[in-house]
Amino acid sequence: MHKMTINVLGTPYTVETGDIGREELRENDAVCRIEDKAIILRHAREMSDNLASDEGVKRRYAHVIRHELVHAIARECGVQYGDDEALVDWVAHIAPIVMQLQGEVLKHEVANGPDYNN
Repeated sequence: MHKMTINVLGTPYTVETGDIGREELRENDAVCRIEDKAIILRHAREMSDNLASDEGVKRRYAHVIRHELVHAIARECGVQYGDDEALVDWVAHIAPIVMQLQGEVLKHEVANGPDYNN
């Protein structure tokens, strides 16, 4: 089991990897326990079937981590939709797309200089 602490908007959260035998992971790949500020994740290989490629396992694991972080961030911000699984999953799904597009814009700005005059 791996365990670490992260800072979610000023609140420490414990993040740990657990085994599938844990009660809270029986039906979920991960959980964000708001009451004790903990995110519990299955091991990456347990989130995908054994036929998944290493890249597929990494993508799934990263998505699950983002999903649980969105829950934690929403709760710490006081956002009421933090329990809406469909919305949280959508935000977790589009976050890398937004980051990629932001990177493209920033790369263009660095290459061409930002336009602060308009």
